[in-house]
Amino acid sequence: MGNSVDVRNLTGLAGGEVITGPRTVTGDWNAIFCIDAVTLGASGISSNLDQSTSSLNSKVLQPNATIFGRTSQIEVTSGTVIAYTTS
Repeated sequence: MGNSVDVRNLTGLAGGEVITGPRTVTGDWNAIFCIDAVTLGASGISSNLDQSTSSLNSKVLQPNATIFGRTSQIEVTSGTVIAYTTS
């Protein structure tokens, strides 16, 4: 039947991980929420946002910014995010 989405996972009920930089982490997340200003590292994030997520490398994300999409790696050089688990 293809890919399905569990709405409970989109609302954070599957849990998540608090990531404070400097740190590079791998996982399987469906949303990244910035608690404060977050600077992404040179490898940024790996996700299904587009064909190349290099456009987010070394960028500063503002507090309360949320990136939706299947993410498998994030490099946070400063700041804190909550990475919401896919399942």
